[in-house]
Amino acid sequence: MTSLINWRDEILKHFVEPIPSLLIVSDPDHLLLEKKILDQLLERKLEILEYKDPIRFRYLFESTFRDRLNNGSVTLIVHVEDESVQHLPYDLLQIGEIVELRLSNLFPKMSLSVIKQLTFEQLDALFTVYGQYQGSISVTDTCDFLLRKFFKGSGYQEIETKEDLMEFLFKKHYEEIIYPNSIVNFVVEQLQKKASLAPFPLKELVSSASYFYFYVQKEWKQLVQSTSANPQLAREIGINSGDPYTYFHLPSVKAVLDNLFMEGKLFKLTGVPSPSLPKWMRVGIQTDIGFEQKEQLTHFTKKLEAHLQEEITYKNWIKIAQTYGEWKHVFLSLGSSLDDELVTQLKQLEIQVDHRFQQWMCSDFHSIVRLPFLPNPVMVHHIPHYLQMKKKKEKIALIVLDGMSFVQWGQIKQVLSQTFHLEERGVFAWVPTITSVSRQAIFAGEPPFYFPDSIHTTHKEEQKWKSFWENQQISRMHITYEKGLGQGRYDRNRIRALEKPNTRIAGLVVDTIDQFSHGTIQGLQGIQEEISLWLRNRYLVQLIADLLAADFDVYIASDHGNKESVGIGKVLEGVLAETRGERVRIYQEESLRNRAAENYPSIRWNDVALPKNRHVLLAKSGQAFIIKDQVVVSHGGISLEEVVVPFVRVAPKADI
Repeated sequence: MTSLINWRDEILKHFVEPIPSLLIVSDPDHLLLEKKILDQLLERKLEILEYKDPIRFRYLFESTFRDRLNNGSVTLIVHVEDESVQHLPYDLLQIGEIVELRLSNLFPKMSLSVIKQLTFEQLDALFTVYGQYQGSISVTDTCDFLLRKFFKGSGYQEIETKEDLMEFLFKKHYEEIIYPNSIVNFVVEQLQKKASLAPFPLKELVSSASYFYFYVQKEWKQLVQSTSANPQLAREIGINSGDPYTYFHLPSVKAVLDNLFMEGKLFKLTGVPSPSLPKWMRVGIQTDIGFEQKEQLTHFTKKLEAHLQEEITYKNWIKIAQTYGEWKHVFLSLGSSLDDELVTQLKQLEIQVDHRFQQWMCSDFHSIVRLPFLPNPVMVHHIPHYLQMKKKKEKIALIVLDGMSFVQWGQIKQVLSQTFHLEERGVFAWVPTITSVSRQAIFAGEPPFYFPDSIHTTHKEEQKWKSFWENQQISRMHITYEKGLGQGRYDRNRIRALEKPNTRIAGLVVDTIDQFSHGTIQGLQGIQEEISLWLRNRYLVQLIADLLAADFDVYIASDHGNKESVGIGKVLEGVLAETRGERVRIYQEESLRNRAAENYPSIRWNDVALPKNRHVLLAKSGQAFIIKDQVVVSHGGISLEEVVVPFVRVAPKADI
């Protein structure tokens, strides 16, 4: 028997010729929805239909697949997330061949409850070392093996002192090593056995990077204040092992402190006379803001260039978008203080990022739209499903900052992180990246294919939001939706979610940023200035604070971002296009879209998951279908700034 190259081979062996025309796949671990497996199945011309809602499934099956199955022109996989498929319609069970995919069959010697929590990338790493496993199926043996082999946590057994603990945690959180919940619990249990570690909030420090940096920030402030008052203290740190701040003197901690302050994970202190401090501590003291921003720009430029050397996956694009947002926010903040040669170099980097992202979107976007919403949402329509599954409280509030890109988030989070803990992720918007498509997908909890009648309006968002949660057994009287927020002075009495005491699910649209982008005449720098003024009135801070005080679990999302673009000339077609945006045009006839594509520099989109008779023409990155050479900030296209947007959980500083 030929040895398997990776665990995917075990899955894909069920889908080799000759393949039955209908396969019913029971897949409770979502193995079939791993992107590389999906790509292989799509390459083999197999089509996949999810079985969730019986009525919706029957409609799609009969309208799209029944005749093609009968005439042999399609090979269809009906994907079922349940252990059993016996609840499927009898006619399907009669003609379909059943396949069962189980994670327990891939790694039978280990604890299934732990393995289920691993990402697909972590399963790749596990597969390479699985043959070395000699333990039992217990959680303890499995967690210990995973920590030693590829979670870079093998030193957990030797942690005895605060210095040991903090060195371990700096490594974990700075390298963004994410433990599954089982491993978090295992590590915490082992550490709690050490009497010397009893005073520390171990669960929070291990599980939450946000909490860890909050903890370090407080201790940094205390250290700086003590050292500033008593310079001798700095020389004694590292000698007196009883000092609570000794860990700051560790070489491994000193090596990353500069980057932590540079990236905003820790905040530099103000009003401290830095000459009274040793040189290594001055990295955490604010002195010359302009100089420090230029250092930040250099740091983020190098980080962005390094990201582009990595394998390009959808997860890496989210990391790139986060770094890109920080980079461009600093770039815009420095403005005219940068010399022309540097500006040219930076703009070339921006063009490089957009070119690679555009290529990736055209080749790979069609497969990520099928990915599951757990362990983390990938697409914006996953968000309500994720909230329903992951809710930590009975009440949930989703604030959609309409039109916010990671560039604007880089500015906004500087203000919010002073008051709140932020757990930041990214998700992909729907294409075209316009409000009626992508924001409606958030509140509907489904791809745009399912709302053809309202694809050009947002009027049905409230109805779809309430219908989604009603399907989760929550009464409509406990659900609120409100939009047009963010204008003027904040007034708690005008927030319906707060005024209705029985509200359990709240959807709130703050469209200030989108209005700024559509009204700007100064490009992205103008928007940055307007956001700065808006943040000073503390509308957003007060709204979040009141929602948290009312015991809501609060999340921030965006439906799409925005892109500064230059006009290439108007598309002169009269009323042939149904939607005539600055960066997107939508046609009912594919032939009309294709004819326009021949006459104007543009991208013929693949129309993935859009309703029938919706054919999209996109402007290329940095271009718009407006008067030649006119500058506009708009959306609708497939640039990184428009497509990958923030999704953030917000918590009080004292509530992790």
